[in-house]
Amino acid sequence: MTDLYYEIGKRLHDENFRDRLSTGQAGETFSDPDESSSEDELPSEDPGEIIKTLQEMLSVFDPDKLPENYGADFIGNLPPSFESSEDTVDPGNLPATIFALARHDPVFRQQLRGALNKDFCAVQVFRKLQRKAQGIFRRFDRYAESGPTYDERFVERCAGNLHWIVEKVVEYMHDRAPLNASTKAEAAGVLVDILDNVCNRNRDIYIDMPWQTRHVPDDDDDRNLYICLIRDNLDDNEDPEKE
Repeated sequence: MTDLYYEIGKRLHDENFRDRLSTGQAGETFSDPDESSSEDELPSEDPGEIIKTLQEMLSVFDPDKLPENYGADFIGNLPPSFESSEDTVDPGNLPATIFALARHDPVFRQQLRGALNKDFCAVQVFRKLQRKAQGIFRRFDRYAESGPTYDERFVERCAGNLHWIVEKVVEYMHDRAPLNASTKAEAAGVLVDILDNVCNRNRDIYIDMPWQTRHVPDDDDDRNLYICLIRDNLDDNEDPEKE
């Protein structure tokens, strides 16, 4: 990762790079000061695919963010093109600076991708999703132990959050295919871990609980995490971090 930060600094101080930015040639291929490259080595890319690739690479630098967290709000605050070299840097915002550099410099983008390849990025996504799931199970166990007493939809919402995570794992596997065997094993491990934890909580959470509440779901199915998760009418399929 140290080499990556060095490369960012080198780009910012490269006179050829800065001259191209200041003359409005940001969309052209920039030559690495230490290497020569031909246009054949830098094939044209779909702008949407570039954005998606940069989102997944940026998410590696943050322990909590997923690629989709670098969405319209983040991208919309960046200049669509550079009129001066000062536009390259967003002071105090390293992700925005990396994104801007990589978006407009194909050579730097390739070097960044070399350090953060597709499988490496995918593994980080799967591990973050697994941590989200583990956080849900910890909250579930705390609720079973001590409340709060007023949330009669707690079990159903936990199931919806877990369903969202499962969908994200599957979606990401399909969207970034092909992935290597070890990366797919990482994804499978997340799904197996969720299944194992849900099966261990296959019970009516309100039976023999150590605290009292008047807010108990009327439907028995709404009291069982396993049953809530496998049925089709979940309403809260969303990122648990949004709660």
